[in-house]
Amino acid sequence: MQQISVSLDWSDTESARAGHVNQALGQLGPPGPDGLPDGIYITVGVAPPPPLIEGDPARSKLLEKYAAVGVKVNVVSQFHMTRAMLNEFIEMLQTTASAYDAAVKSASPGLSDSEG
Repeated sequence: MQQISVSLDWSDTESARAGHVNQALGQLGPPGPDGLPDGIYITVGVAPPPPLIEGDPARSKLLEKYAAVGVKVNVVSQFHMTRAMLNEFIEMLQTTASAYDAAVKSASPGLSDSEG
């Protein structure tokens, strides 16, 4: 089979909604007939901070509730990918993180990478 190289058109990113996320979950898919996982599931979402207001008489009860049942994560999106695609995804994230760190360093020479 002959392989050819094609360019990708990412212009739809202009109309895509960018949602804030602060939680991520990675899971293996269920095993197929051959016993191998059916790919990888990546889920991202947001867990808003609980409304714990200083001086509120209900604060201690809310703290007990969140300690017992946790805070719900609102799922923003879920992706299914192959292991090969996961490798590309990891590489893209590492490249983006490095570019971000370099931009922070050049814009704010006194900040460390983790402070940006």
